[in-house]
Amino acid sequence: IPGCIGTPEPGEDYCRYPQLTFVGNPPPATLGLCEGDCDTDSDCGPNLECFQRPATESVTGCLGTGGSGTDYCALRLTTNTLFLKGNNGSPSENFPLGRCEGDCDSDADCQLGLVCQQRTGSETIPGCIGTPEPGEDYCRYPQLTFVGNPPPATLGLCEGDCDTDSDCGPNLECFQRPATESVTGCLGTGGSGTDYCALRLTTNTLFLKGNNGSPSENFPLGRCEGDCDSDADCQLGLVCQQRTGSETIPGCIGT
Repeated sequence: IPGCIGTPEPGEDYCRYPQLTFVGNPPPATLGLCEGDCDTDSDCGPNLECFQRPATESVTGCLGTGGSGTDYCALRLTTNTLFLKGNNGSPSENFPLGRCEGDCDSDADCQLGLVCQQRTGSETIPGCIGTPEPGEDYCRYPQLTFVGNPPPATLGLCEGDCDTDSDCGPNLECFQRPATESVTGCLGTGGSGTDYCALRLTTNTLFLKGNNGSPSENFPLGRCEGDCDSDADCQLGLVCQQRTGSETIPGCIGT
């Protein structure tokens, strides 16, 4: 059974990844799973994306090598699955690249809030799943970085320790942490109680803006902001959802 280890039982049938299959260039019809040659996602069937290959890179969820430079339609199960979407800005509709996508050459190739991890070998990509292609560069969230307390200058993305939003650069907000809570759009743990500047892409993204009424300028809290203790901590028209564990927050995105 290709792609599997062990000895299969005679006569038994097993599930496995499909083999890479070259259909045509240009393709005569919409391509299915692990079929090529695609140029853009529009060449692929529903829920599939075009995996861009400069050579014979392994295609996510497919078996085989295929022709050098042939691109294949693949299934990307999660947004943090490593996936090659282009190279040197081509195809242009895929740039800037999203999280865990490659191949980037600089941060400018990545979407807002992401950095391009430059690699010379088989280094892992923090926050992404799958096996990165050796030498390819991928966009990912930045690592938490402690700069100083008080900070010596305006803080950048995922830098700390901030006290208020005014400590952060343009479009960034200070993510307030009583302990080692995960910071939106950043990787790592950081020091307990250290607050970091983060990018909040939407107003319904979960974001910790304060605790016990501090800092006072952040209260009352807005939609999907915490940590509140009662409805009085929330802006008009909002309620404080009391939680004892990992309950979800309806209408908000993030964890």
